[in-house]
Amino acid sequence: MMLPAQMNPVLWMVQPVLLSRFMRSSVHQALIKAFCSFIEFQADRFLRWIVDPRLRRSMERRLTQSTETSEKFWALYWYRRWQTDPQELERSHLIAHLQEPCYWASYKAAQYLNESQYSVSDCFQLLLSHIDRILAGFKIERGASLRGYAKIALPCLIRDILRQRQDAHLCSNWALLRRVSKRQLLIALRQAGLSEATIAEYRLSWVCYKACYEPLTPGNHRGSSQAFKQPEAELWEAIATLYNQERLSQLSPPGPSITARLSEERLSQAASWLRTSLYPPIASLNIAKSGEDGHEWQDNLSDSEHDSLVTDLIAREDTQQRSQQHQALNQVLETAIAALPHETQQLLVAYYQEQLPQREIAEKLAIKQYTVSRRLTRIRETLLKQLAQWSQDSLHISITPDQVLMLSTTLEDWLDQHYRGSTYSRSLPCDVSL
Repeated sequence: MMLPAQMNPVLWMVQPVLLSRFMRSSVHQALIKAFCSFIEFQADRFLRWIVDPRLRRSMERRLTQSTETSEKFWALYWYRRWQTDPQELERSHLIAHLQEPCYWASYKAAQYLNESQYSVSDCFQLLLSHIDRILAGFKIERGASLRGYAKIALPCLIRDILRQRQDAHLCSNWALLRRVSKRQLLIALRQAGLSEATIAEYRLSWVCYKACYEPLTPGNHRGSSQAFKQPEAELWEAIATLYNQERLSQLSPPGPSITARLSEERLSQAASWLRTSLYPPIASLNIAKSGEDGHEWQDNLSDSEHDSLVTDLIAREDTQQRSQQHQALNQVLETAIAALPHETQQLLVAYYQEQLPQREIAEKLAIKQYTVSRRLTRIRETLLKQLAQWSQDSLHISITPDQVLMLSTTLEDWLDQHYRGSTYSRSLPCDVSL
């Protein structure tokens, strides 16, 4: 008769081994899900997770060579490999790892846009086409996880992308060339596959265009659509003349001189590449693979046992993202207030904590009432500048007049809650717009 498992010496020794193998297998499967899985959409809704077999084999090979089971460790592992040798395999593992935060950022952006032409899947594909901006902005030395950083940065990035696309859609070529930054221009030219020498020529043409083309006309304001008219023939001559002068000192080698017509063609082409850069094609897993008739990209992906993740993905909220934002916001403003003079901090305490009217504050501090008002305004401006700078540096928020207004409201709410001892819970502007 067989003894019960707990009484059988052989099974007593085997059971821990089997349990250990089962647990290790479960952890490995979770890591494969985290670094090899991609979201598939159907009718703009989340359908399922699918696994890239090539990535699965890559991950399984690494897991057999290491005892590390931390998701953060493997995220940093693939990120460091991508930094030192940015190959497609490493990048694909990182894109898989960021699928979920990309989905949530896209979902919320599409909700905010309401009746916009951009769907959840559109926003999702836009984020994937710009994912290198997230990877480049992540700083390992700060100690944050890649996914945690992405949850904060991705909502800002998608709104920045959509705003740029809207700006590009409304701009003429000449307005677009005036408004675009040098960095955006260089990105567009490199994406067009130009050599560095040719990029330098296009860049110089753009610099000469900005130097010669003054969009203001009587009765128009800078930046209005009426101010950016088609340049006249004399202007193209002036641009070409300036280019031919500057190329001798700005380009190495100087290259050939250009005509007014070539100058216009070159800048028109640059504007076209800029629009392509700002309007990246919204790719699909269902597009045909080049050179393989009848095959699509998703044919390389296999079904997986990831149905258990669907509920988690749909149900999970962005509590961690809001918590990280609030903690960072508190630290920035508390540090800024601590650096203020003692008299200034007393003024904040009297106004926000003690809730005293300005007249009583003036009497208490032995100053004029209008001085109280002016000082409060200056304090808010100082804190607002630091908050805006932090928003730009950490959350990649482009500061617009609307954003300044939202940041000002956020700051006022924070000061009120901070000095009255309540927990601050307002979402940052990056949850709304860039």
